[in-house]
This record gives sequence, structure tokens and C-alpha cells, in this order.
Amino acid sequence: YARQKGDTCTCYVSFMQIYNEQVFDLLRDPSRAISLTVKEDSRMGIYVEGLSEFNVENEHDVLRLLRVGDNRRAVRATRMNDMSSRSHSVFQMVLEQRRDDEDGENIHKKKKKQGNGVIRSKLNLVDLAGCERFDVHHDIGEAHISELTNINLSLHTLGRCIEALAKKNHTYVPYRESKLTRLLQDSLGGSAKTRLFAMMSPSLLSAEEAQATLR
Repeated sequence: YARQKGDTCTCYVSFMQIYNEQVFDLLRDPSRAISLTVKEDSRMGIYVEGLSEFNVENEHDVLRLLRVGDNRRAVRATRMNDMSSRSHSVFQMVLEQRRDDEDGENIHKKKKKQGNGVIRSKLNLVDLAGCERFDVHHDIGEAHISELTNINLSLHTLGRCIEALAKKNHTYVPYRESKLTRLLQDSLGGSAKTRLFAMMSPSLLSAEEAQATLR
């Protein structure tokens, strides 16, 4: 759907984190005081109720919000990393395109009853928290155990969803079994395009973690 003369495009940005299977607004709620709910709408698709949206005009606005939210993520020192992310973050950009007809009248107004006057695209940039193994030789607190359990569970569910989608005759994809996969449902299935980048260390000391990441 190519942009033509008279089209109006608006871009909105949101930034959220999934911490202990709860969704929090990184731009408005850095202290994680209010847990938000993931919902689905026939027009909007998957969305987070109450999540703040910011209208951006250029790449500088986008990068500024990205830096602000990234500095507010939940982190903890672990055996592998002094500042390890303990939450999955989702930086979301939504582009809305409205087209005017030859008379200059907004087509969105004409088609408002049908709800198809706007072309809407979504880009999710996701930074997954690193998978971490239980280490019987190190004492960790209950909060750390809860983080570790929820991170590993959501990553396992993500793997199951991808495995199910890779099958030609998949009948059930467990999107609803974690907040991460539920939130990314329309970015994994349907007509979505998905790219995955794995960050690994070449050190032999990190061989087991690298294999776990690849799996």
C-alpha cells in the first residue's frame, strides 16, 4: 500500500516491560506500580490497555524515548552479568496512514462505519531477558528466584510457539500461556515478518549458555 499525495501519516511510540509475568509502562511507570492488561480488539489487534503512546515526528524523538525507557528496566547482578536485564522489553511503533480522495475529503470519515479507513502497521522491537540456570552453589533470594522462574518460563513458551508455527499443520499455538507470547501474538503469526538475533559470547566458559540461547 504505497503512500500517495494527500496521505496523512502519524507515528506513535510505546515502551513496556514484562517483569514477573506482569506488564508495566516503562515511560510512565518506572517504579512498576501499576500492572497493565493485554487485550485484543478486532480493529486494533493485540494491545495493552492503559499503555501510554507518544506521537513522534522524527528519529530523534524515537531514540530519546528509547533511551529513557531502557534506563528504567528492571536489572540485577547475576553470575554472568553485573547489570542483567530481569524483564523482557517491548518497544512498539505504530504507523497510521489516512488517505484523502480527489475532493480532499478524508476517506477515513467516509468509511468510519466500516472501520477500514485507516491502514495500520505495527513494529515491535523486543529485547528478551537472558535465560539463567539455577546454581546450587550460589544463594539467591526469593525475588531473584521468582524473576529467574518467570523468565525461563516465558522463553520456554516462546520456543513452543515458534515450534508450533513452524509445523505445516499446527492446530494449537500456546500464545496465552505467557504475557510475552500473548503480547507478540500478531508479530509471530498471521502476515507478520519476524527476525531473531541471538547474542552470544565466543568464550568457552559461556559455551553452555550459548547452546541454551540457540535452542
